[in-house]
Amino acid sequence: MKFLLEGLVGLSDRVRAYGIGMYPIDVAYPLRGGAVTPYLVAGGTLRWLDRSDTDGEVGGLATIRAAVGARVGRHLVVELGVGCSCSAVPTTAPSCSRCRATTRAGARPAHPDRMVAGASSPG
Repeated sequence: MKFLLEGLVGLSDRVRAYGIGMYPIDVAYPLRGGAVTPYLVAGGTLRWLDRSDTDGEVGGLATIRAAVGARVGRHLVVELGVGCSCSAVPTTAPSCSRCRATTRAGARPAHPDRMVAGASSPG
């Protein structure tokens, strides 16, 4: 059993993400002299998201995750995991009724490049 702590950095042409991953449950048991090692891992990540092309569009992303898997030899990992993310991103999106009204009036929705984006990565 061990405790896993990792630093997270994600960069793209418009979005930057900085964070930390903490996995307090990381249990592994080697079988057959260490050739196969099944494991269980559970924990979560916290990330701060920032847009590099605009001011004021920032937010956070929290993820909890659990996975079971096996390391086979030194170079192969097979894993099945499940996670849940929650974002806290300020938005100026209109309510559904207003959105429907502007669509009927012929207004176009905002281009995806103008919206705050977030991402998650497999662990």
